[in-house]
Amino acid sequence: MADCPITQAAVAKALGLAQSTVSMALRNHPSISEARREEIKEAARNMGYHPNHTAVSLARLKRKTERKGVHASIAWFNSWAKPERLRQFREFDLYWQGAAAAANELGYRIEEYVVNEASLAASTERMLRARGVEGILLCPGALPAGWDSFNWADFSVIRFSGPAHETEASFRSVTSNQLGNTLLAMSRMREKGYQRIGFAGIEGRARLFGAGFYWGLREVPEENRLPILLLPETSEKEWQSVFENWLRQAAPDAILTDVSLLPDLLAKAGRRFPQEMGMATLNILDCPIDAGIFPNPHEVGYTAMSMLGSLIETRSRGIPKNPSQLLIDGTWVDGQSLPIRTTGAEVSSAKE
Repeated sequence: MADCPITQAAVAKALGLAQSTVSMALRNHPSISEARREEIKEAARNMGYHPNHTAVSLARLKRKTERKGVHASIAWFNSWAKPERLRQFREFDLYWQGAAAAANELGYRIEEYVVNEASLAASTERMLRARGVEGILLCPGALPAGWDSFNWADFSVIRFSGPAHETEASFRSVTSNQLGNTLLAMSRMREKGYQRIGFAGIEGRARLFGAGFYWGLREVPEENRLPILLLPETSEKEWQSVFENWLRQAAPDAILTDVSLLPDLLAKAGRRFPQEMGMATLNILDCPIDAGIFPNPHEVGYTAMSMLGSLIETRSRGIPKNPSQLLIDGTWVDGQSLPIRTTGAEVSSAKE
């Protein structure tokens, strides 16, 4: 009996990657670095992978004949109070780019709909129906009150995050593996010699970075387990005093954060990084810290649109009874903000 051919899925499983990442690397997609592409290609060759050109051709033909072509659109729901701000974040702009790339391959195009007012629910629904839109990508952020009247049952939906609050509907989602990314960051920080790692976030934000930090503390000696810092969401004026109080009490030798203003707070406190303290971020794209996690947002967008295309094909509409979440792992990036800590270096105490 002939051996079964090696598939992209098998290569992805062996490398611990998403199949879409392997696919893009084999197609020389620019979102995958050249070095990474060559690494994946070499692994595929060593495993005996050969592209199935017949299957690829048939898949392309199927898309051309069964889709509505580029005339079919996908709705990108932007619920931000200042809609232009959404894609000013590099992470979210790459969500768009990844989703647009997948949409193009599937014969769709993405159109943005600003949905930041309750009064827009009915008019947006009518507009989507008139334009024959079947799929919706829900961007990060809460929908305004009143959108519970929107008839989701007629649309396939993928969200880029979980519900913003308990009363919001839960859809299938694709997002960054925040818990896993935090554990990866803490592991890399400890490998560089940092022992008293603190975490700084913003209170009230439904994120799993804090959960990842607490879970990561299991590997840290009890005397080096620092309390988490949550800055008040409603009052940035209090951030400096809250931060400095925590800095004095916790005496960290490194800080892990997703707060872009933290380097400014540290500077105002009279502390320098990386000279006195290492710093790493959970998103190097939108934080002025160069060591930390690259969240692979293009992959998030590409995968979200791929899943949405599948839901449209199978006519999976509305709010799912059992919503699922697909998490995309981030990648660690070394940077000057987190140098290797000199062996035996003493933890610098905060200035009184």
